[in-house]
Amino acid sequence: MGRILSRRLAQVACARRQGNCTACATIAPVLRSRDGFVRPGGRAAVVANDAIGNFVVATPLLALLRGEWNPREVWYFGGTRTRELQAASPLIDRTGMHLGHAPREVAAEAASNGPFDVVVNIENAAWAKSVAAMLCGPETVVFGPCLDAEGRGDLAFGEDPASRLWLDPDWCAEDLAARHPMLRTAHISEILCRACCLRGEVGPYRVPEEPPDIQVPEVLVATAASGEDKLWPGDRWRDLLERLRRDGRRIGLLGAPPQAQRRYWRGGDDEDCWVREGLVEDLRGRLSLPQVVGAARLAQLVVSLDNGVLHLAAATPTPILGIFRHGIHRLWAPRVSNLTVLTPGSGKSVASITVDAVWEALPIAGR
Repeated sequence: MGRILSRRLAQVACARRQGNCTACATIAPVLRSRDGFVRPGGRAAVVANDAIGNFVVATPLLALLRGEWNPREVWYFGGTRTRELQAASPLIDRTGMHLGHAPREVAAEAASNGPFDVVVNIENAAWAKSVAAMLCGPETVVFGPCLDAEGRGDLAFGEDPASRLWLDPDWCAEDLAARHPMLRTAHISEILCRACCLRGEVGPYRVPEEPPDIQVPEVLVATAASGEDKLWPGDRWRDLLERLRRDGRRIGLLGAPPQAQRRYWRGGDDEDCWVREGLVEDLRGRLSLPQVVGAARLAQLVVSLDNGVLHLAAATPTPILGIFRHGIHRLWAPRVSNLTVLTPGSGKSVASITVDAVWEALPIAGR
C-alpha cells in the first residue's frame, strides 16, 4: 500500500516563519482558524491512493468529516482499483479522476469541477499533491500535502499539534500516541482524522457489502500483497493449506483476476499452482469488492497477509488471522476484536514466520 505521510498548511504560522509568504497567500486557507475550522455547507474533496486498504482505512475519516464539517457534497479522488467501493459508498457523493487515468484527463476534469472549499489529501505521492493543488482555489482549506501556488514546491505547514502529526516521520513508532496526546491509538484511521482536526469518535470501517453469488467456503485466504516484504513463502502457504484440507476445511482463494494481480501485486505464480492441484477453490476475480465483504461475513475464518482483503474482512465479525510486518502492524492492523495479529517479531521478516506459528494462532473453534 502507498505510504501515507501528509502535511497540513497553517497560513498564519507559514507567514510568521517565512515572512512575506506570497506562494501561500494566493492559495492559503483563509477560511480556517488555527484549530482547523471549516465553514459548513461547502464542497469537500478527498484525494487518496487507490489501494483497497487505503480506501477502507479512509472511511472513518469520510464519516467524521461529513458529521463535523457538514459539507453539501463530498468528492473522492481515488482511482480505478477501488471504483466499485467508491460507487457504492454512501459516504461519497461523487467521484473524480486520479489514478488509472491519463494525467491530462485528470487535469482537465479537475479544472472543470474545482475549486473546492476544502481539500484533504492523504497520499504523499507527487501526483496526488499535484491533483490536490489542481482542486484548490484562493480560498480553499487544505489538509495534507499539496503543491504551492506556483508548483515549485510543497505548501508550507504550521507548528500546531496537527501539523506536527503530519510531519512526524515515524507513524509506526511504539511511542507515537505518547508524542501526540491528541491520539488514543496509533492506528492510521485515527491519525488521519486527528491530523485533519476532526475531534469526534473515530468509528469503524464502513464499506459497501453485497451477498456473493457463490457457496462460500469455510476458510478464505488472501496470499498476494503489494510488496515482497509482505509475502509469506509459497511453500509455507502450501503446508498450511494442506493442513486445513486434512482438517476437513474447504478453502477459497480471494484476490484480483490473475492478469491484474500480476500487474499490481506479488504472489500469483504460487496461487496458480494451488488452483491446478485442487488445494483451493479459485475465487480470484469472481466477486466484486462489496461481494468480498459479503463472502467474508459468511466464512468461518479469513487468513490473510496485510492487504486489501484483510481490511475488507475487518468490516465483518468473522475471525481473521492477519500476518503483518512487525512495527507496521501498529499502524495498519485494524483495531477490531475478531482480528488475531501475527508478526515475526522485531527485526525479523514475514518470511521467517513458521507454519506451526500460524497454525497455532488460527482462531478456529474446536480445532
